[in-house]
Amino acid sequence: MIVQNEENNLRLNLPHLLEICDTVVVVDGGSQDRTPQVARSLGARVVYRPFTNFADQRRFALSLLDTDYVLWLDADERPSEELKRAVRAEMADPRYEGYYLRRVNHFLNQPVHYGAFAPERVLRLFRRDRAFFPPRWVHERVYVRGYLGELPGALLHFPYPDLSTFVTKANQYASLAAREMAEKGRNPGLWEDLILRPLWAFWKHFFLKRGFLEGKRGFVAARLMALYT
Repeated sequence: MIVQNEENNLRLNLPHLLEICDTVVVVDGGSQDRTPQVARSLGARVVYRPFTNFADQRRFALSLLDTDYVLWLDADERPSEELKRAVRAEMADPRYEGYYLRRVNHFLNQPVHYGAFAPERVLRLFRRDRAFFPPRWVHERVYVRGYLGELPGALLHFPYPDLSTFVTKANQYASLAAREMAEKGRNPGLWEDLILRPLWAFWKHFFLKRGFLEGKRGFVAARLMALYT
């Protein structure tokens, strides 16, 4: 797990992980709160590494482990009871190199079923020696060589308990994405990036993904995604 200023989330997250993991490794990117102390007090191994980008942090965290399988969770994610039972049962006799989990996102502390934060499949449980993270500043993904399965249950995700948290995270992601674009020699275009992409983002999340069924929250989510696309 890679973290920075996550002491409150860790108090809710780590007890669940310690029920199903032999070892929990927390890579701290330079927290200003009590994140390292809280993680250690709950039983995690804490290693400091100054934050560079998300993929680098993930690769570093992976290098610290010697287990056959790795469960990748973020501090704002928690496994449901059904998912914990499924992980225990599957790890007793694994059938695949990687496993998708169904992530249920929460926006303003309510589960979302449609629109920008609709449930999604994420690859989060995998064999350590079959996994790799391609270089990315942000929105990193793990790739696994081999056969993939899916586990029942839900990975409960609480990324945006309020609007200020969304704005803070979106600004961070936008800055990292801009650095990635600059590295690739790509400059944002007025027509495509500042007009068409935001319009398309709102249309996709509010209409195509039926965000309107979430009511006001669905509209706010679609607007925010349009502003920060």
